[in-house]
Amino acid sequence: GLVQIVRPLSYNTSLKITTSRYYIPSGRSIQSAIYSHLDAGHTLQVPDSLRKEFKTKNGRSVFDGIGIDPDILIAESAQKLVEIALLQNSAYFFYANEYQSKYRVFTADSVDQSIVDDFYAYLDRTGFDFTTRSERYLASLETQLIEDGLQEALLNLNDLREVVREHKFKDLKSIEPTIKAELYQELMSRYQGESGRFEAALRYDPAVSKALEIIHNEKTRKLILGE
Repeated sequence: GLVQIVRPLSYNTSLKITTSRYYIPSGRSIQSAIYSHLDAGHTLQVPDSLRKEFKTKNGRSVFDGIGIDPDILIAESAQKLVEIALLQNSAYFFYANEYQSKYRVFTADSVDQSIVDDFYAYLDRTGFDFTTRSERYLASLETQLIEDGLQEALLNLNDLREVVREHKFKDLKSIEPTIKAELYQELMSRYQGESGRFEAALRYDPAVSKALEIIHNEKTRKLILGE
C-alpha cells in the first residue's frame, strides 16, 4: 500500500522514503503493516484498537489496518506429491515443447482426453518418477533389515514396494482436472504467448470463477456488497 523511493547515501547505505500511499474510494488505506524504527526492517500489524472504520458507497463498514479483507475466502487445496513432482520435473513445459514441434496450431478451448492420454504416454516414455513418503520409509526399513541380518524379510518388502508403486501412479487420475489446466496454460503460451497463458490461467482460477458466480447472481451480490 506504499509507494517508496530509495536514495543512495555514503558508506554503502541507502534511505528509503515513502512518497505516496494507496487509498480505495471509501478513504481507506490498503497498507496492512506499520514499520517500526526500533528494529530495522521490522513490521507490526495494526492492533484492532487502532483500526479505523470507513463506509463504502452502499454504507458497508470496512476497516483499515489489514489491507483488503476479502468478502469471500477461497480455500487452497493441498498439493499431492505427484503434483509437486510434475512441476519440479517441468513435465508440462517439456511436453508442450514436444507438442508444438508436432502440430502447427492449437485452437482448442480446453485440453481433451486425447491430449491427457498422450501426456501420460509422454510421462511413461520419459521415465517420469518421484519418491513417496512410503517409499522413503521402505528404503529405511530395508537398511535396518539388512543391518539386523533379516534378509529373508526383503522378499516381502519387494511385494510392498510394488503395491506402493502401483498406488502412487493412481494419483495421476485423481488430479486430472489440475493436469488439464496446467497443460492448457502451457500449450496456450506456446501458440499465443504469455497473454494466452494468462487468459488460460484465468479460466481455471477458482477465485475468478467464484467472483463471476457472485456477479451473475443478483441476490447473492446484493447480500455481500450491501447494494
